Amino acid sequence: MDNSLKIMLFPALLSATSSSLASVSVYKGTNENLNLGLGLRVEIVNQKDSSEKALNNSFQSNYEARFYMNGQILEGVDATFNLVSFEGNMKLLDAIVQFSFAEAFKVWVGHMPPPASRFNLSGPFYQNAWVFPSLVVRYPSQLAGRDNGLTIWGELGGGLLKYQIGAFEGLGRSPVINAMGSFDAPNKEENPLLTTRFTFNFLERMPGYYNRGTSYGSKHILTLGLVYQNQASAVGTGASISPAGSPAKKGDYTAFNIDLLYERPLAQSSVLTIESAYFNYDSEHLDAFRQGTGSLILISYLLPQESEGKGRLQPALRYQSYKDEISDQTLTRIDAQLSYIMKGHDARVSLVWARQEYLLGLKKENIKSILFGTQLQI
Repeated sequence: MDNSLKIMLFPALLSATSSSLASVSVYKGTNENLNLGLGLRVEIVNQKDSSEKALNNSFQSNYEARFYMNGQILEGVDATFNLVSFEGNMKLLDAIVQFSFAEAFKVWVGHMPPPASRFNLSGPFYQNAWVFPSLVVRYPSQLAGRDNGLTIWGELGGGLLKYQIGAFEGLGRSPVINAMGSFDAPNKEENPLLTTRFTFNFLERMPGYYNRGTSYGSKHILTLGLVYQNQASAVGTGASISPAGSPAKKGDYTAFNIDLLYERPLAQSSVLTIESAYFNYDSEHLDAFRQGTGSLILISYLLPQESEGKGRLQPALRYQSYKDEISDQTLTRIDAQLSYIMKGHDARVSLVWARQEYLLGLKKENIKSILFGTQLQI
């Protein structure tokens, strides 16, 4: 199967998660503490490809396990160390040193999610939909939405405004090999990826570095997020190595997005959630993956609770659209989802039908899939 389509099916690989939210305390001292946690997502996917060769027909299972460890070293100094296992391959997820000088001024350094869209900072475990919206969310990262760098962030006005400003490694630091030959890295100067996010919480506050796609009715939410990213000489190629003689053809990467989340608790503990976003990527037409515009809208309704202690059904519908400026084609994806929410983000199951378009050469094809997934955290 083509790797890009694997990412579409199991796009938790591209996203961040609020891992510190799921944990249990195993040690608590005067100024020190240690918390451990575990997150598990398992899914079974059956998909059919509309193309004549049906290259992407498959029936497969995927799993992702995350192991969380975070704690306070001394007052104002915390650390996070998380591991992730994809299909048995264990890798580093997060390694962060966290300095807290005040609510309005905190500094995080290490391997972590850069400031980006609400979906990046919610991740697979804390988004409302089951499948990460990778058709429209195309921000650069190394693994699972992470990168090496630094973020300065804080909350102002009692949480009305949250700002996040970061510098990360980003794009263009590796040599390029393609059909035209071998080339130097476009970003040999190692210019940083500069990224910012401003989040406005107009109703109830949503504190912390990370986000959630829903509170399942525990809050009345109206949140607006603004993101901007820029990196000089991040895309294209440097001077040719083999054959020698071709000059560098490189450019800057720039992107921005606006995302909006509205959630209203209704009668009998039912909940209406609406989420939308717009994305714009510009790589001076040197990066085919990041040259275009995208949009997304999701509507979900958490049904009333029949009795205490039982889970609730939540139907949801999400639509994504991405206009690829390189091919001048518009690709879409529709997800129709029915979830059974047992314990918020810590215990849920989802049944998803999806249809996603993709390009095979210059021809537009589609993949239809049915997915059953379950998620547990402690």
